[in-house]
Amino acid sequence: MPAVTLDELLATPGLVVGHPADPAAIRACETALGHPLPGDLAKALLRADGITRDHENLLWAVDDIARTNTEFRDGTFGDLYMSFDDAVFFGDPADGDQFFIATTGTQDVYQWDHETDSRTWVASSVTDYLERCMAPIESSTGESLGPPAIGAEAQPPRANARLSSSTDTTASTSTTSGEPKVMYSVPKSSS
Repeated sequence: MPAVTLDELLATPGLVVGHPADPAAIRACETALGHPLPGDLAKALLRADGITRDHENLLWAVDDIARTNTEFRDGTFGDLYMSFDDAVFFGDPADGDQFFIATTGTQDVYQWDHETDSRTWVASSVTDYLERCMAPIESSTGESLGPPAIGAEAQPPRANARLSSSTDTTASTSTTSGEPKVMYSVPKSSS
């Protein structure tokens, strides 16, 4: 199956797609975060400053990305969760979890579980993530059952994937509904 383009994904029925983000707003977001946005995320924002479907915020507006990531990095959550310094959150499935790209060089997208603080690989890029969000689940008879849970088709990340440039990642495998699920976590630093 040929790769789907971002423009094709943005034409998916049922999406509410924002106007392209202003490059100045992207630069302001990067200034607030202290680093450039990962390339695939910046490219998506230049096509759509926010994408929603039903109650899911598949891609936040650039101002929301700046605000949310600044709040997560300010230390408020330091006693509850591992560091978010190497993550750029950009969307959510409306259940408290959030999607992010690690700032350590790959374009891989992860889902952060707010209840367990686990970080699970879900896609190889923002475009891949959006494509997975749009792919319908089909029954054994081929009937569409609606949109998938994003991680349902996920493959584990490359062995050298890292979520933090300052600490090693650890991997654990759990089984949910008989399917292996690889979760990556960054150990809390002891301060």
